Amino acid sequence: MDIIEKISVFSSKLTIQYIHSDSPALDINRMLDLKRLFSKVYVSSHLENGWQDYHKIFVETKKYPDIIITDIALQKKNMNIFQKIFQENKNQVIIAISDFSEKEFLANYIDVGIAYMMLKPLELAQFNNVIYRASEFVFHRKWDQKRLQQRDREVELLKKELKEMRSDLNYSMEIIEDLMNKALIENNKANTASCDSIENISLIDHDDGITRMGGDEELYKELLEGFCQYYKDTAVKMKQALEEMNFDELASLAHGVKGASGNISAKYLFDIAKELETTAREEGSKFRLFFLIVKFKKAFNELCSCVDKIIKN
Repeated sequence: MDIIEKISVFSSKLTIQYIHSDSPALDINRMLDLKRLFSKVYVSSHLENGWQDYHKIFVETKKYPDIIITDIALQKKNMNIFQKIFQENKNQVIIAISDFSEKEFLANYIDVGIAYMMLKPLELAQFNNVIYRASEFVFHRKWDQKRLQQRDREVELLKKELKEMRSDLNYSMEIIEDLMNKALIENNKANTASCDSIENISLIDHDDGITRMGGDEELYKELLEGFCQYYKDTAVKMKQALEEMNFDELASLAHGVKGASGNISAKYLFDIAKELETTAREEGSKFRLFFLIVKFKKAFNELCSCVDKIIKN
């Protein structure tokens, strides 16, 4: 691959504006090289015309030239226009063709966007090297910007999809909760002793709980009361964790209440919390998790109603 082909890899999709003085530094061969290398070459004579053409290019194409190359003398009177260009477009890359006497001032020229320099008399190797470096820089910067823009679009799309998913899941949870409320009402009508069991599983094994406390019933009552107070907001936290797709937090909440349920001999709630934890750690069905959270909430409320009766007796 020769140097022209190497440059073309980066320059072929870029545009360049050549602003020349009364004595152009680029001869016919270098101009032909630019036309071979870049997708579009704009030519302007004198700096004032170059400034006007710069705006005209943007109006017509909605884009600034990717690179400006100029042999205009880098004198103070010309710096104002270069400054205007750079202020208008901070990404503008300018290549200056200058003589040796101006090299020491390059540090100051960077502030007006002059990032590359070709020294007179202009040699082909130097010309190719500077055009290559400038094109490579602009190409990668534009590519990085496109990737960032694409990433931003993808993030916004994911946010939209997640919002819609949460809306659908919340709606589903409302349906599930409504159905379970109706089922519990019917269950309570049919079974006034709902403190004893749900789905044939004991809400509280009172005797086992007292045994765990070494026969101290008052201590057991204190533990039951503390359990209901401490975990009263757990169902809300679980729902929030699921809406945020924070499965680790959901599993942690379920794990905590599972252990506490076991300590008070609340078998039914223990089983629900255990399944919730397992399903959350496996990042299982969102609808199943919603169902389990609603089931947990209802079981917890039933359990704490029973606790109130136990404490009062």
